[in-house]
Amino acid sequence: MPRFAPSLSAAALLSLLAFSGTANADLVDERLQVIDAWAVATLGDGDQRIYRALNASDYSDAYLAVNYRAGVCDLPDLQMRVTLEETQQETEVVNLAPTEIRIDRLQTHNAAAEFATRAGDDGFYARFYVEDQAELLREMRRGEVMRLRFEGEEENYWYMEFSLYGADQALPLAADQCRRTSQQPEDFFD
Repeated sequence: MPRFAPSLSAAALLSLLAFSGTANADLVDERLQVIDAWAVATLGDGDQRIYRALNASDYSDAYLAVNYRAGVCDLPDLQMRVTLEETQQETEVVNLAPTEIRIDRLQTHNAAAEFATRAGDDGFYARFYVEDQAELLREMRRGEVMRLRFEGEEENYWYMEFSLYGADQALPLAADQCRRTSQQPEDFFD
């Protein structure tokens, strides 16, 4: 069963968000909405905005996020961040590992996890490339637990799991915020 901390405060999430996400991301919108194990926040780096639904409750040193980027709101990306003991010196892709993702006891989704570090950041990032991401996101909104299995060397596996309580509200809320702010006045005349 995932470690769920409903008492995680908005201030704790804000401090986590301010130092994670995209390189040098700053919190643009401090109106953070916490929904069970998930939260919704807006991050920005200059003109780029990211609308994020995330679970930062289950692990003290990791989060799982679905990022919606302004202008391409229909193409969210799924990522995970794990805090390392040291700030990294280089931005580099470390590995591409086969990964399996499963919501409850539904189908297993095959994916590739691109593991990377960023200079000046103490995070180890995994970006997931999923064969049927739209179906995975639908399952996340209906499910209870997301389980990840990463394949290591010599068929050694690394497992993680994240609660999906609140994802049913957080995912569409982040997507909707992205779509609303991405619309231009001319979009209302088509």
